[in-house]
This record gives sequence, structure tokens and C-alpha cells, in this order.
Amino acid sequence: MLPFQFGQFFRMIFGATALNESTPRRWVIRILFTLLFPLYELFNGLLLALDFVLFPKFKRLEARRPVFIIGNPRSGTTFLHRVMARDEENFTTTRLWQLIFPSLTAQYTIRLLGRLDRTLGSPISRALQGPQDRLLKGADKVHKLRLDAPEEDEGFFVHAFASGFLSLIFPSPKWRAYQQFDQMAEPRRTRLITFYRRCIQRHLYFDGQNRALLSKNPLFCTKIESLYRAFPQARFVYLVRNPAEALCSIQNMVYEIHKAQGMSIRAGESRRRPHLINFALDSYRHAMEVFDRAPQDSFIFVRYEDLVRAPRKMVERIYEKLEIPLTVAYQHVLDEEEARARAYRSEHEYALEQFDMTHREVEELAGFIYDRFGYARHTSPVSVGAV
Repeated sequence: MLPFQFGQFFRMIFGATALNESTPRRWVIRILFTLLFPLYELFNGLLLALDFVLFPKFKRLEARRPVFIIGNPRSGTTFLHRVMARDEENFTTTRLWQLIFPSLTAQYTIRLLGRLDRTLGSPISRALQGPQDRLLKGADKVHKLRLDAPEEDEGFFVHAFASGFLSLIFPSPKWRAYQQFDQMAEPRRTRLITFYRRCIQRHLYFDGQNRALLSKNPLFCTKIESLYRAFPQARFVYLVRNPAEALCSIQNMVYEIHKAQGMSIRAGESRRRPHLINFALDSYRHAMEVFDRAPQDSFIFVRYEDLVRAPRKMVERIYEKLEIPLTVAYQHVLDEEEARARAYRSEHEYALEQFDMTHREVEELAGFIYDRFGYARHTSPVSVGAV
């Protein structure tokens, strides 16, 4: 059953956002979303229910030793996910099209249509390629999206209107309960994590082939405890990046996404987004608290800076710690990624001043991250109070 959060839906649809929404583009997006999203989820809900009739065996599947790549947004989770998703002997991962249509009924229908399309010379695939590139190209600077590319299965929570992703469309502090998932009241939390587990079972039934799930989700930093309960064999790769860089990057990313929708900061208002800063700090704290209690062989910490400097070395370290077999074929993949990393140069440069922040402030707020992961400070250590 789809545990749709009707109360949250109506609060977002009829409530005001924290930004200026006066542009025509923004109002078109809001009106279309209000009209079409409920119909889309009604369709998905019916197909998800049909799965229990047509494919009842999917409920028996267990996710054996799944790997969850997590870390605050803009900490390298996408890069590591893309690299590890190429290990198709060990892992299966969700694709964007599978997140859009999560039911087995829909996915088997789409697979059948795909085979028919290839038999006819792929006219449908070619016809979709152009519109897909034009529609999604604008997001490439922030996060590249393509229908058949690996994508975050946080998208399953979108169907229940319970995902932080939706705060990118409806920015509001009323998402805070969903951004502190492990603290959410029962039984709502149980219903939502059970729905997610059912979606994962469907994915393994459709595309598992005795492989482990590879999941990548920055927003799962506040779901770690629930994931350990839902998947007792879960393993985690936690990425961390210098907090000054991470906080700049996430605020800039969200700013660009909102601007693309026609939303803007009100005149004279700062680009600083306190709710994003608080979310990042909450995510850091919660992750450290849960991992300090978790079995030491079930997770590994990886610094973003070490990963991009030497991806092969860091992936080999991850595989060794989590006891993942490293195949000869995948070693060749790692050679390619190492060469690509040496040639890569980031186009993004940010300054804390753009977001009305200082190094002293960030180092005070996130001092526990600087200390735990060995990040150099620009200023002398200060008291961090209640942090």
C-alpha cells in the first residue's frame, strides 16, 4: 500500500514557500504539479497494489548485505555511486526510470515495450532521446539526470510525498519532520520504511540476479537507524567533505535549483539558507551518534578529498573493509576511473562570504567534524557550546 502523506501534500500545495514565487514559470510548475501529481500517484498506487496479485513472490526476497552510500549532499556520494555501480557482477542499483515507475507491473511492461522497440529498430528510443536531453540538460551542472542512469532511491519516498527532494519544489520548514526521519513518530516511520523496503524487494525481484543492492542517498543520513532495522545486514559507506566547502556547495545547489523554477530570494535577503545549514549539522550529528553504536565492521568513513585524489585506492579500501570481492574486470574499471580523476578539474568555486558565513562560524558549528576527520582549521579552535 502507498502510504501517501495527504496532510503534508495539502500543507505544501496551499502553503506559502520561503521564496518569491511571482514569476509565470513558477506558477505553471505549481499548478501542473497540483493537478498532475495526485493522478500520477493514483496510477502508481494501483500498479503497486497489482504487484501483490501478479508477482506475490517478491515479498519473500531479502536484501542480502546491501551497501548504502551516504553523506551530506555535495560530499562525493554521486561520484562514488557512479564508480561502484559499474561493478555489475556484485551490485544492482536503481535507475531513474525505475524510480519513476516503481511497480513490477509497470517495469515488466516497459521492458517488454523496450524489446519490441529494439526489434523495430528503436524508433521510440530515438524519439525520446532528444526531448530527454533538452528537458534534463539544464540540471547537468548540478546533478546529471538520465532515464537509464543510476539514481538515488530516495525517489521512492517521493511517491508517498515524504521525501526531502520535494523541498526543492516547495521550500518550507515544514519538511523538518521528514528530514529527521529516525526521530519521526511511530507508526508513520514504520509505514514509510516498510514501503521503501517493499520497493527494494521489487527492484531485487526485477533486476537483482543474486546481486547486492547498491544504494546512494545523501538524505539517508537521518535514516541510518531505520535502515539498520529494516536491513539487518546493511553496510554503509559514509563520505565526509570539509564542512566549509560542503555547506557552500549545498546552498549554491539549492539556490540554482530554485532559480531554475522561477523562484528567487526576496529583495535585500541573504543567500544564506539557515534551514540547510541546520539540516547539514543535524545529519552530521545523527550519523556520528548512530555509527558510534553500530557494529564496526558494518561501515566505513571516507573523506571526499581522499576519494577524488585516489579513487582506486579508496574503492579498494572500501571493498576490503566491507568484504566485497574485487573482480579482475572491475579492477580494469578502476584503472579507467583513476585516469579520469587525474584529468578532472572542478568548475565550481565558492566563497563562504557569498552565503554570509565565515570560517570561524563554520568551524565553531561543525568543530566535531573538523576534529574527527582531521580537517585543518583557518582559525583557532573555539568553544562549540551545545554542538
